[in-house]
Amino acid sequence: MPISFLTKAEVIPLSTGDILRITVYDNSDLTTEARISSDGSISFPLIGEIGLSGLSAREAENEISDRLINGGFLKDAQVNVIVLDSRSQQISILGQVSSPGKYRIDISAKNVIDFISLAGGRTSLASETIIVIKNSLISPTRYMINLDHLLTKGDLSALTSDKMNLGSGDILYVPKAPVFFIYGEVNRPGQYQLTSKMTVAQALSLGGGISDRGDDDNILIKRFDKDGVLKEIDVNEAYTVFENDTIYIKESFF
Repeated sequence: MPISFLTKAEVIPLSTGDILRITVYDNSDLTTEARISSDGSISFPLIGEIGLSGLSAREAENEISDRLINGGFLKDAQVNVIVLDSRSQQISILGQVSSPGKYRIDISAKNVIDFISLAGGRTSLASETIIVIKNSLISPTRYMINLDHLLTKGDLSALTSDKMNLGSGDILYVPKAPVFFIYGEVNRPGQYQLTSKMTVAQALSLGGGISDRGDDDNILIKRFDKDGVLKEIDVNEAYTVFENDTIYIKESFF
């Protein structure tokens, strides 16, 4: 007996709003495209109203086939159900991806990596940390995932963990990367993307290093405290840079 493999699309339950294309082999006049109504049913030729909500595509095929045979309409009914549009089995991808929007869960898309790829990948402004909101759980749960760390240094088994797999109604948000600023006596002052655990030395290298007029012993970081007050902190090159910090290099007097 041949082994039968079910695709993910065949086992995902059908739901209200799904649009189906139903064909019956060698009976082209029964071909039907229908949206599952608010009561979970569609109208199908010969057999009338039939409830499909909650069934998988494979189960819906069997149900329609049984109705056609048991009703005496056909001796044999090979039914095929294809989901053309699923309003329920979708996730939302927002933020810094090439094509944000709603994406259907199917055999080609199972987890965070799959969906980011479908959305065209992250933009150049994207953070290395993404946010997953799992509305598909009993209680909505928020996860933060450092995708760069996971792919380059993490345990590959984590790619198949529950928080990486997405369900209907989940949200995947790719925020903008945090930034910091450099000005004063540096070669390329401006705004730069901050990575985790970045030091002042690493930050300055992005700005082309301290200029010939700069004083590497006189580095300030301007940072807002929790009360919104701007503070000036004397730092060295080993100091850790935080989001929205402004690094200021003073001019040397010698």
